[in-house]
Amino acid sequence: MVAAVSGRGVREPGEEVQPSHPELADDPMGCFSLVGARCQEDMARTLNGDPSPGDVAQSVARANRWFDEALDSQEFSPPIACKRGCIHCCYNPVSLSQPEAVLLGLYLLAHWNEAELAALGRRAQTMASRIRGLSVEQMGEIRHELPCPLLMNGTCGAHSARPLVCRGWNSVDAGQCADSNAQGPMTMIESYEWPRTLAEAVQNGLLRGAREQGREVGFLRLANALVLMLEYGIEECVSGWLCKEPFFGRR
Repeated sequence: MVAAVSGRGVREPGEEVQPSHPELADDPMGCFSLVGARCQEDMARTLNGDPSPGDVAQSVARANRWFDEALDSQEFSPPIACKRGCIHCCYNPVSLSQPEAVLLGLYLLAHWNEAELAALGRRAQTMASRIRGLSVEQMGEIRHELPCPLLMNGTCGAHSARPLVCRGWNSVDAGQCADSNAQGPMTMIESYEWPRTLAEAVQNGLLRGAREQGREVGFLRLANALVLMLEYGIEECVSGWLCKEPFFGRR
């Protein structure tokens, strides 16, 4: 199904568009549940014992790969317009979970240099200050003014480690996305609902697996998470969370 999405909600138009993959077409919720359960089992197994930060990052990377494979298996009509390098939707505050932050933090340590991380910290702090105290609705009204701190040289600087919220967002018309940024967030953007639902199922599976093993679970806005990791140290935040200390609860 194609859904027209604004900054404040979802409208369901009359046109029905069914994906071709039989598992999704015949039983989409069952498919989502199975993928979520697979992610939960994998994360719980990973955290059982004495895992390294890299073990957790690999578990999240596997979950992301399962999502990507499901998305790539579909033939959409109209096709999804999103492509790497298209950054219209990168003007939007997003949230992520602790397992996703582990993958993202380790990616940044491996691929960004000290000067780039320092600049990232400044951008994240600017955005965190801008959205402090705002409701989701209030953030939606100014989202087109909020470039993601991870944007670098006109693209996502951590594309392979981006949060599931970003992976699940999609559009069938990049022009609508551009208009939304130029004219305001209430401009309608047509998109498919099931990739967002599947991304949520994957994310919840990761969180359930982490909760089973006694880790802190929850969500934090990406800008705030980046400020935390860069202030306290990415490795310190990750190692503390693995030892059942708060990750996002440091503030």
